[in-house]
Amino acid sequence: MSIFSINQRLFCLGMLLLCSVGLSQNMDLLSESNSGINQGLAGAGIGLPNDYSAVDINPAGLAGITSSHAILSGQESYYKYELVNERIEEKLTRIFKWSKYNPSLKNILVAFPVKSRMGVSLGYLNRISPFLYNQNRAITWSPLFNQTTRGRLGSLFLAAGFKIIPKLWLGMTGYGYFGKISSVVHGENHGNDVDKWAELESSMRGAGLRVGAQFQLGKFKTGIIFEPKTNIGVKTKTSISENPLYEGLFPDYSETTWTLPSILGLGLAYTFDPQLLLVLDIEYRDYSSSEVQLNLYEYGGNPTWDNVLIYRLGLEKGSAKSGLPLRAGYAFIPQAYSSATTDQPLGTEAVIVYGDQNVKHLVTLGTSIQYSCSQVNLALAYSFIKWRRDLYTYVTVEENYIERQVTLFVEWVIFPR
Repeated sequence: MSIFSINQRLFCLGMLLLCSVGLSQNMDLLSESNSGINQGLAGAGIGLPNDYSAVDINPAGLAGITSSHAILSGQESYYKYELVNERIEEKLTRIFKWSKYNPSLKNILVAFPVKSRMGVSLGYLNRISPFLYNQNRAITWSPLFNQTTRGRLGSLFLAAGFKIIPKLWLGMTGYGYFGKISSVVHGENHGNDVDKWAELESSMRGAGLRVGAQFQLGKFKTGIIFEPKTNIGVKTKTSISENPLYEGLFPDYSETTWTLPSILGLGLAYTFDPQLLLVLDIEYRDYSSSEVQLNLYEYGGNPTWDNVLIYRLGLEKGSAKSGLPLRAGYAFIPQAYSSATTDQPLGTEAVIVYGDQNVKHLVTLGTSIQYSCSQVNLALAYSFIKWRRDLYTYVTVEENYIERQVTLFVEWVIFPR
């Protein structure tokens, strides 16, 4: 193929992308807890002294460990996407629906007491698990290509909690980050581009720290955590089909830095009676702008990296008869992406104006099943994110998008006799 014909194809691709109405997305870039107990409480538990579950919520809680534990957890997530696409002047509307499964390992670790005032834990945590499956479509509603982005930023960790006095516990977790995130584009375009593809692999490494404290006063308990900004080094590896149609989607760097936010969290826990517990967490994350590109193509615009204020509320009710506790929770979780308005995408300077921050609403249920020397913690989570984009070109296009996610989380805890 001549250089001229390649350039022609790249130019056509660029025009298609510029005039396309991409099925929008929101890739989750926030770190989450991997504890089975806290998963059932919508991730709340900063003020809850819950021994082995405290590792990546508040390490001060490790001071409450009284016996050794080995923990393994994973989850299966089902993503369901829906987009209502309206072409205003033509009075045409079409609803697109698609879905995808995504299983993942969450953690594998051990936790054990050291004398009577200290607990230690070490192992592996999967802290950030971005996932996206989407399609890019022209204004004609014809599919141009599909894209899958998945991977993880995991960490080997060492954590310890210590009782300063019986009512005051302190803790610290050190993280050694590593991981890979892969984004793959496969061509469609009425079957003309099925042999064309591109893949971007981002390898990441870094080190981080979280410190925490808990104070206990009878039925009332409180905790605080702080995690400073963490610089993650990112190196890219690219591969592409013989026809380099999607070459223009690659980032213009081979190495960069992704700055994870500083995190400040406050947690409250109140025990109404031995069978009823209420927990509330408020968490602030201070993001920094970054050029890091984990998706080959961002349908609704790049992450806006706005600061995040998260609220989590959880309730646990014990059962003296069955021995099965019941947990429920709700979380309000703003995202790193925002709704957007794009004006004149066919001009030399497209103007993107970002609007309201995308918000994930999360509802959870959970319980624990006890065996002779082990325990299985289960959590079922449902979340949804709504997103909007308006596109002004030779037609006006309004998009209203919703992403739903159903996740089953399973944690197996072994505590030898």
